[in-house]
Amino acid sequence: MKSDTKITSLMIKSHQQIEQLINQFEKSLGRDSKLADKSFLELRIGLEQHFLTEEKAIFAFSQQGNDKYNGIPNLIQQHGIMLEMINNIKNQLATKKSFSISEFKTYIGKHRMIEEGILYPKLDAELNESQKQFIIKKIEEIPSLTEKYQDEND
Repeated sequence: MKSDTKITSLMIKSHQQIEQLINQFEKSLGRDSKLADKSFLELRIGLEQHFLTEEKAIFAFSQQGNDKYNGIPNLIQQHGIMLEMINNIKNQLATKKSFSISEFKTYIGKHRMIEEGILYPKLDAELNESQKQFIIKKIEEIPSLTEKYQDEND
């Protein structure tokens, strides 16, 4: 049974969800501190979930005896940088002073272009259907941190 689902389309959808969370947080800045705090938490959790999915499902598989995906260590390093940026945003948010997240948005946009423009299409083109289904299954097995957070707070 051949699947129409591709790694690229799954991960673009995840990137779009992160983008929505970034936009939601940015709109809340300077308006309502409770809403900004809530939006930030959702963004942080969503971003961590996305990184976990990439690193445990896609990057781990792609690194198994493969040197043709040699950009992956750099992408993982970028994840660390973005988490540092998120921690800096958290600290800025706590000061209740006005600030911009434009640097974060620019950085994450460049990162996204590498993944969507190079890595994911390369995986879709070079992996056989069984390998793709293995990765997709791993993606689907990773529990959603957002759902876990929502369940704990309902």
